[in-house]
Amino acid sequence: LRKKRRARRRMHAKSQPARWSAYLSNAGRFAEAIEFCRTAIAGADPVTRAELLNTWANALESTGHTAHEVLPLFLEAVRIAPENWRSYANLMNTYMLLGNEEQAWRTGNAMLRVHGGRPRDPQQAASDQTWDYLTSHPPPGRAPPPRRPPPTRALGAIRGQAAQRVIFGNSAHRFS
Repeated sequence: LRKKRRARRRMHAKSQPARWSAYLSNAGRFAEAIEFCRTAIAGADPVTRAELLNTWANALESTGHTAHEVLPLFLEAVRIAPENWRSYANLMNTYMLLGNEEQAWRTGNAMLRVHGGRPRDPQQAASDQTWDYLTSHPPPGRAPPPRRPPPTRALGAIRGQAAQRVIFGNSAHRFS
C-alpha cells in the first residue's frame, strides 16, 4: 500500500507540479516545497514555472526569509507569465511589506493594463483585494479612483441593503 501511495505521489508531482508544490506548502511542508520547486522549475512551461516561483517564494517567506529575498522570485513570475493574477497579487503584497506602496500601485496599474480591467473570476479574489486596498489607501500625491457605481438591478440593491441590516443591525448608520 505504501509503495502505491508513493508511486501516485510521484506521478502527481510529475504530471501537475504546480498543484503538488501548492499541496506541500499548504500542508506546512515548506522545506519539501522549496526543494521540489527548485528541481521542477527547469522543465516546466511558463505558466507552471510562474506558479512554482510563487509557491517557492511563499514557502521561503513562511520559513523566515525576508521580502527582499523573495522579491526576485515574484518579479520573475510576473515577467514569464504576465497573465497570472496571483503573481501580481504576491508582488504587490511584497512591495507593501517593503514599505513601497508607490511600486505596489504601479504593479497594480500594470496588472489592470495587461488584463484589460479587473478580474472577473472569483478565483482571482486575492489580487482584487490587494488592488482594492491600494486604491482606498493610495500613495501620497495620488487620488483614489472613482468608486464603482451602485448596483443598477433592484435585486443587487436589495441584497446590499439586506446585508447591511444583517451585519450592522437596523441602526441608522450608513457606511459607504
